[in-house]
Amino acid sequence: MAGVSVLGSGGETVTLSFTSGLNALLAQDLANSVSLAVKSGTLKPIDYTGGVLPISSSGEDEEIVIKANGSLFLPSKATAIINTASSAVLFGGGAPDETVLSGDGNLTFFTNGGSGIIAAGDGNNRIVQQGSGSWNINTGAGNNEILIAGGNNTVAAGTGSNSILLSGGNNLINSTGNDIIQAVAGNDTIVASGTSPVQVEGVKAKLTFVGGGGPATVLGGQGSATIFATSGGDFRGGTAGHNYILGGNGPTTIAGGGNGDVLYATGSGPTQIFAASGNETLDASLSTGTDTLTASSGHDQLIGGFGSDTLVGGLGASTMQGGSGNDTFEFISGLASKSLIVDFSAIDGDKIKLVGYGSHEVDYATSHEQVGAGETTVTLSDSTKIVFTNVTDISKTSFS
Repeated sequence: MAGVSVLGSGGETVTLSFTSGLNALLAQDLANSVSLAVKSGTLKPIDYTGGVLPISSSGEDEEIVIKANGSLFLPSKATAIINTASSAVLFGGGAPDETVLSGDGNLTFFTNGGSGIIAAGDGNNRIVQQGSGSWNINTGAGNNEILIAGGNNTVAAGTGSNSILLSGGNNLINSTGNDIIQAVAGNDTIVASGTSPVQVEGVKAKLTFVGGGGPATVLGGQGSATIFATSGGDFRGGTAGHNYILGGNGPTTIAGGGNGDVLYATGSGPTQIFAASGNETLDASLSTGTDTLTASSGHDQLIGGFGSDTLVGGLGASTMQGGSGNDTFEFISGLASKSLIVDFSAIDGDKIKLVGYGSHEVDYATSHEQVGAGETTVTLSDSTKIVFTNVTDISKTSFS
């Protein structure tokens, strides 16, 4: 454990327990600033040992050193709070530029407005940010609960199992633990920098997610989501549309949410991409994995990559480009309408797969083939039309 030292009342050195690391360095830097203010006389130190907090009549800003468990309402002049108790519930006085330091005890802190910075150790902490002020909240390896109501905030919740609720404001979250994050409103950016799994739900927020080394689940909700995944996971755009999702290296599932989505598969892991009901672009051109791209009811663009991909037609008018590799163009009875395939190649091993149709559907398809100028159109028994550019003949061997 690293000891963070800060000057208290009567020349006492107060020591807080911190696990060594960036959080301890931050806490000691803040403690040094508080100690200098105490030495210079611009900050008056007061010990709280239980009962009634001593009242200062000097009008100076105050450093409150919490040495007793229980609840305490802090005065408006309390700009530095040092918690040494094992279990404290503190209600802030709403001062601007507050410094809150807490060791390995369990701290519950209600900001009650104000603004400032919090550095807590490895306890199980509960931080409730209320008001429009900006807070920088940092916790350690414990299991923490952080609730944000508004303002422009930065949160680094440590390596424990954390619950973070963002109900307003513009927030930047650094996720290193096994975190569950709910972004109800506002503009929220989540950066996952650890290897633990993280779950993010963007209820109505405009959400940006940058993935780390662990698997992630990100649900866009009713807003729009911009997602840059590193590892695999489950990523779903918001219903407001215009989602931008870049998949990761591991096994990945990506689903659109609304109109105007652009959904990418990358890396070598298998990726499944599903279009939403709007006009979507599903692009695996950067991927070397075996990917499945599924169109929906909009005007969708499906672009395969370097692997052996499967492109599935939808109820809308989709355009398909398989890319390199032996690709499969799949059509499901009753769930397909019209598709344009721009690079079908029998030499590359491309195939057409019909799902849910009768045993004679291939015969039906080849007998309802029309060859035009530089293209061939095949009609299926459910009126699905498949147009092949630069193809003059579709035979039974073209089907799997």
